[in-house]
Amino acid sequence: MKSKEIYQTLIAQKGKSTNYAKFNQLSEYQKKCLYNSNYWRVQTGEEPIPVPETNTSYWEDIEKNLEKCLDED
Repeated sequence: MKSKEIYQTLIAQKGKSTNYAKFNQLSEYQKKCLYNSNYWRVQTGEEPIPVPETNTSYWEDIEKNLEKCLDED
């Protein structure tokens, strides 16, 4: 799976979940790394951990990297 497809998959998750139990169990450090963790979860065929829309830094990172991939096309 290409990076662009992974970021598109992650963006598609935005606002789809109402269960953030797994996210809420993460430490602050794990939440900071979740952008990378979810990327690799999708890469390896696992479900990404749902992230609330209020975690703007996560969504901004995903959007920025998707834009980079689209610019490379």
